[in-house]
Amino acid sequence: MAAFGQWVIIGAEQDRRVQGFQQALTSAGCAPATVVDYLDDWQSVLPALLTPETYLRIESPGSQLPVVRQLMLDGAQAAEASGFSTYSTGQIQDAALERGEFIAPHQFYYGLKQRLLGLQALLAQYPIAGCLNHIPDILTFFDKQATHQRLAQQAIPVPTALYDIQNYAELREHMQQAGLREVFIKTRFGSAASGIIALKTAGSKVLARTTIEVANGRFFNTRRLQHISNESALASLVDSLCQWGVHCENWLPKARINTMNTDCRLIVVNGKPDFAVLRKSQTPITNLHLLNERANIEELTDALPDDTWPQVLNTARKLADIFPQSFHFAPDIAVHQDLQGHSVLEINAFGDFIQHIQHQGMNSYSWELHQWMEHQQANPATTSRQQ
Repeated sequence: MAAFGQWVIIGAEQDRRVQGFQQALTSAGCAPATVVDYLDDWQSVLPALLTPETYLRIESPGSQLPVVRQLMLDGAQAAEASGFSTYSTGQIQDAALERGEFIAPHQFYYGLKQRLLGLQALLAQYPIAGCLNHIPDILTFFDKQATHQRLAQQAIPVPTALYDIQNYAELREHMQQAGLREVFIKTRFGSAASGIIALKTAGSKVLARTTIEVANGRFFNTRRLQHISNESALASLVDSLCQWGVHCENWLPKARINTMNTDCRLIVVNGKPDFAVLRKSQTPITNLHLLNERANIEELTDALPDDTWPQVLNTARKLADIFPQSFHFAPDIAVHQDLQGHSVLEINAFGDFIQHIQHQGMNSYSWELHQWMEHQQANPATTSRQQ
């Protein structure tokens, strides 16, 4: 592998994801990647690095709070032009992101979009040997509604969704029309369960659990789910989230293992779902950063009928056919409570940071690198232009 060209990573030196891929390069005998920060002047820095011998990897900007804040600022104008409420420069600068304040995910998305489209223009001007990511796919995956629409159009099993909800009253009206009593309300441009609400209704009675804690009119992410049974308080929260864009979908009962709700994070590499981890929770929200339990996927697969897990893997392969230019991505898939059906919940552009799980003796980053180099050897002499 050491004979291959130079690597460039868009990300931050101190990010564990970047460090994980750097370690994979070292283990493979490759030179360390040049890391270009999201806050760098790409127009000045990148042209000298983008050559026909360059391989590019784009990492998440989400772990670096100065980057998050700057992208929120950069995205304000486009978010407003798209019909969303926006926050002033002062409000973004004053946001207590270091304490988990949850604010303006839509502005972050539009700032990221602006940044990545600038990178796409540079890649068109300076063709490279290849990129592990596909910028249009990253932008799709960061937009839950766009992802859901794309998958539904391709007959991928997904929960029933309610698009473009503008307020709580409209949500309840559309739920009634669709015959839905239980829904997940997600921020359309959010990630990592930020701003999610799991809502059960029975007439005028409501019970919601959410990752949002409200303090003095400001929202904060919390690992300890908050309960809301007051409909007025719920309506106020949902109305606020709708100003940023929400994606609402049917709350599907998930497969249960020893009384715990489960779903799966898969990593698809070069078209194949080679990694899978089981997520278990006593709550309806299974994200691991919420102190939920990670388990071996065999805990689920051993409990399934013979044909269910092969169908899940086949759906993952179909996703790779829909997004063929993304060399890796990470779908979240839930097997239904009946242990027969399954649904794709979302797709993560940067969801391959899964520790302590290996495939053929390699972690996710080493396997991606190994597969990428094999792919490049089998398909030489083409340069990559992001479309």
